[in-house]
Amino acid sequence: MKRRLLALAGCMALVTSTPALAQLAPPNDIGVALGHIHLVVRNVDAQKEFWTTMLGGTMVSNGPLTLI
Repeated sequence: MKRRLLALAGCMALVTSTPALAQLAPPNDIGVALGHIHLVVRNVDAQKEFWTTMLGGTMVSNGPLTLI
């Protein structure tokens, strides 16, 4: 049992240590490229208003997720 647990821990260490490969969108005219951002906020409505009215984002739904 201990051998299985040790083997599982070793496999998990190898899996979690490999880097995730991803590509960003091509940079815009001023050279900025951005993937995505995860936010934890206290006032969700204020954040939605900021990203949509101030920065021109568009709200979309993907299943239970609301994305901007």
